[in-house]
Amino acid sequence: MYIDMQLLLFIFLAVAAQSTAADLSDAVITIVSQSHALHAARARERRQQWLQELHSLAAGEPIVLLSHEHWEHGSWTITLMLTRLSASYPDADWFFFATEDTKVDFRRLQKVLEGYDPNKDHFLGHALQDSGPTIIHHYIIAEGKEALQFPNFPSGFIISAPTLRKAARHSEQFTTDFNIDAQYELAVFLKYLRTPELVEFLEQPPRAHREGVLLTHVPELCVQPALEGSCSTAYHQDIPDCGRIKTSSIFFAVKTCEKYHSTRLPVLQQTWAKDAQNSIAYFSEVEDEKFSTINIGVPNTETGHCGKTFAIIERFHQSPSLQDKHWLFIADDDTLLSVPRLCRLLACYNPAHPLLLGEVYGYHAQHPQGAAYVTGGGGMVLSREAVTRISGAGINCPSIDYPDDMYLGTVARQLEIDIVHSPLFHQSQPGSYHPAILRLQTPVSFHRHRPLNPTAVYQQYLKDESDSFRQKTEL
Repeated sequence: MYIDMQLLLFIFLAVAAQSTAADLSDAVITIVSQSHALHAARARERRQQWLQELHSLAAGEPIVLLSHEHWEHGSWTITLMLTRLSASYPDADWFFFATEDTKVDFRRLQKVLEGYDPNKDHFLGHALQDSGPTIIHHYIIAEGKEALQFPNFPSGFIISAPTLRKAARHSEQFTTDFNIDAQYELAVFLKYLRTPELVEFLEQPPRAHREGVLLTHVPELCVQPALEGSCSTAYHQDIPDCGRIKTSSIFFAVKTCEKYHSTRLPVLQQTWAKDAQNSIAYFSEVEDEKFSTINIGVPNTETGHCGKTFAIIERFHQSPSLQDKHWLFIADDDTLLSVPRLCRLLACYNPAHPLLLGEVYGYHAQHPQGAAYVTGGGGMVLSREAVTRISGAGINCPSIDYPDDMYLGTVARQLEIDIVHSPLFHQSQPGSYHPAILRLQTPVSFHRHRPLNPTAVYQQYLKDESDSFRQKTEL
């Protein structure tokens, strides 16, 4: 009897060990990818590399998806993918999401998953947390309330099957008007299983759904550039090494108004405008010799600025003196930019291809009729071909004060212009982004002059190459 009990104990322990061993063939891995040729190629290369590594680990056939191949639009919000993932892979235990920048050691990742039961609710990632209210997170920290933890997407994040299926059942409750920061919005959705209105957070903070799931911090999903130590993931959001285009191939168009000539333009002219050389113009509703502004022929509006933006696009298309320019960069008068980094980034793209590049937001992006758009504050880059299509279509703004960036996104989709997201453009100031995120980026732009000192922001985050770059290009 004693021997039989020992045998039973041995069998029990063996079965228990087997049940906790993670098999990555039971995981669905999704690279959140983009359809543009450059990014699709990078994602395919990443998938091929991962498949080779997974074949040496997984007992079955690993599944690695590229989101742009399965979802026509909106996959970057993550919530749009949940229903189809749940229906298509009913036997999967884990759903792992990453970006084209994510590096993975799957052997280490497998060991991480062995510490979690796939039959229970889990939302795993490298947890970040705001230190205060921020515009990119809808200002939804109510006073006296602890900030919500959200995953750092490039580090990868993992959702267990029960959690994903639960979220898929509630996916119709994801009704946010604007998609700004998907990693934060996903954490909000999984906690509340809906998207509470902003006023609820500020006046009467809602209770978490009784089935809601909070993020669990997993330090092995790392915020560092190399797979060192115990890291199962790593990443670095840098500019690909594609060379550098000439500054003279870009036309820098700054939208301004008389109200801000004397306060904003001097900052710009003492910082990044020096690197723009003779390829920059300031478009206002009045001419001002002191600041060399040009009257674009559109009255100033307090919001929207669609009329001014589309007038700039038309000028770029029609002006004989601008026909040698391959790119149009449209900035606000409080946009901060690294011209050398923009020149490096644009070397990776073809101006003969219809392209709208910058930081992408969404308006009802989870719906078929919704739109992605490049938010204007961080700067909008249009290729020559994109401008040609927009101008040739004879499209006019609904009104001169209509939101220019949102309307440009709608037009781009209609005209089959690729809308490409780059996390190196920023709609807000550095303080709006978690320091861990900025530490592994080579930023191209920021936006807004207050409350931070814009010159100090430029010096700290954007200037590192400017002086040597200007000297080289002026020789």
